[in-house]
Amino acid sequence: MQRLFIILTILAALLGAGKQWASAQTTPKPDLTMSEFIRSPLNSANGTTVVNPPVLVGTALMVTGTVRNNGTANSPATKLRFYLSTDITYSTNDVALGFINGNALSVGQMQMIIEQSLTIPATTAAGTYYVLARVDANNQANESNENNNLFHFVLSVVTSTAPDLLADMPIAAASATRNTAVSVGCRVRNNGANAALASSLRCYISSDATYSTNDVQVGSVTVAALTGGGMLSKTLTINIPNTVAVGSKHLLFRCDAASQVTEANENNNVLSKPITVN
Repeated sequence: MQRLFIILTILAALLGAGKQWASAQTTPKPDLTMSEFIRSPLNSANGTTVVNPPVLVGTALMVTGTVRNNGTANSPATKLRFYLSTDITYSTNDVALGFINGNALSVGQMQMIIEQSLTIPATTAAGTYYVLARVDANNQANESNENNNLFHFVLSVVTSTAPDLLADMPIAAASATRNTAVSVGCRVRNNGANAALASSLRCYISSDATYSTNDVQVGSVTVAALTGGGMLSKTLTINIPNTVAVGSKHLLFRCDAASQVTEANENNNVLSKPITVN
């Protein structure tokens, strides 16, 4: 009998805990989240895409988004905080950029955040960062889901207003036959804040990934003027002469090859892709 009593006691305790858990799961709670957190405005100019232009240190950018209560209970007033981060995860090392006082939101209610101004600190080093938006940053709302409060977009930060041309996203076959026309390509970006004049993109065959005057030019194309943050995809037809030895080489894409643009960084103009010459 004593054993039966102990078993029944344990079962009663488990049943009570289960009821408490079920009650906690069904208790109405708010759930704050965000949609359409973007840098604004998005724009394009002169046929060049400008999705997210670089921002100069010490200057402001505008952000837009919508906070919404997707929960089953009303939410109290909260804080929406913004940060500059080197990754998409919030940490206490991220640089605070400002905050907004969030409204108390009833179930399904939204609060529009339209072109809130955030200033990038003047001490920020040039590079690629993420702007984070952290909903309910002070933990003022007891939410049903605490894991959907962080949102971000990528941002390029520059320390000079001068243009800065560089190439990325190379397109070329793994091998090419000498004295045969081959189509290759890459994307040219202006990573600077100001516009870049029209320039020249040239291709070379090199024994290494670094450009030198000994490299053999095999193609060239004109790149139109690019607004700050603008980019263009360019295709070239190259022809490798018989004077180039067969074997493993590097195909170099060299931006501003004729030095037509005064750039913030003159040392990032060459993009290399391995290629085998047959």
